[in-house]
Amino acid sequence: MKSSKPPRASMFFSGGAYFIHFLSLGFASFPLQTHLRNALTPSTASLITSVIPLAACLTYFFFRFAESRGWTRSPQRLLVALASGVCLMQLGMGLKLESITAQSWWVSPGIDVAACLLLLGCVQSSCMTVLNHIGVATMGSHAYTVRAAGSAGYMLAVVVMGAIGASEKAVSQTHLFIGAAFSLLHVAFVLLSFRFVHWSKEHESSRSSSAILTSTSANSTNSHAGASKLSSEESLKWWGLLILVWMVAMCEMSYGLYAHEFLTTTYGSIGYFVFAGSIALEIAILLAMPMFPALKQRLLFVGPAGWLTLLSGCLMALSGWPMMGFGAAALALNCPFQVSANEHAHRMRPSMLGIASMTLAQSIGYMSATLLSAVVAAQGGGPARLWSIMIPIASTALALSVWQMSRDRAIASRDALAAQ
Repeated sequence: MKSSKPPRASMFFSGGAYFIHFLSLGFASFPLQTHLRNALTPSTASLITSVIPLAACLTYFFFRFAESRGWTRSPQRLLVALASGVCLMQLGMGLKLESITAQSWWVSPGIDVAACLLLLGCVQSSCMTVLNHIGVATMGSHAYTVRAAGSAGYMLAVVVMGAIGASEKAVSQTHLFIGAAFSLLHVAFVLLSFRFVHWSKEHESSRSSSAILTSTSANSTNSHAGASKLSSEESLKWWGLLILVWMVAMCEMSYGLYAHEFLTTTYGSIGYFVFAGSIALEIAILLAMPMFPALKQRLLFVGPAGWLTLLSGCLMALSGWPMMGFGAAALALNCPFQVSANEHAHRMRPSMLGIASMTLAQSIGYMSATLLSAVVAAQGGGPARLWSIMIPIASTALALSVWQMSRDRAIASRDALAAQ
């Protein structure tokens, strides 16, 4: 039976959880790269940052264990535990960087920060995986709508930092502590939602697949069994999707490593609002997507195309054409790509482990970019050189996405003929 619109309470829970989590994430992560480069050397900062995606890779194995233990049957409880971990680690990271600034540490500053980032990366990516699973598994076509709430939270954080950050130092001193405070609010929101969502199941229209408290374990059978059901053609598509997500993640991290520095150096405090404008456009696209259901099957190409446009514009801005830096608006295409990739993954492997596989591929892409950035920085290169390397990678990803979509159309046409 075709599912109806999700209950309003479930949409409120999912959208609210996204909003507060990304509000916290925006404060904690956007200035972090600049903060690390100020506390450590640029090459050391890039190298240490690679532990974040390395930690995120470990979440794949965490979810394999969690699924075997049955923890994934209660996404809300899991989300409470993970959000609590994010709060504690953001606070710990802030205190750690404060101590380094004050020339006080127990062991090498690099080891201190790397250990803290390792734990922060684990809980952060695990929290994001649960939110993504809730979105694509329970919200149906409204997955784009609730994800837009997350973008709104991130945009609000950037705008606030632009408003209060009269100096870069003012933001660097407070951003992790503000992020920790909103993570604590995230925990409280999810705890309160237990009662709220329970009420909605009694008073809203029933939709077993969209109720947040309902386990998706009916679709989440043993992951190995699910993998064995994939035909060779589906397996090829699966690996193609993983590689595509990996390459797009490399482009994303390559820009993210220098986004704050690039925007604030090129445009001053207006740089925060340039970034916020890109997120506002992203929100508009996400909110419009449910009105164009046929387009969802054709969104894989927008991620690589967006990064190709953005990185090309940034390179031109660094070459003396600052107006081309406004090509950062193409950042708005990355989130629709991510939701589309998660939907493709969920169709092929409907368990939470399917989304965790996307997180794994994304994390490996992030790690690849940070390691490459460390090598470039050690050789005296900066963002221009790194982004120049990303241009052919984005072009290859664009070609792969077009191939992936052509395979989807071919399979859909074949299934339609078989049905006749």
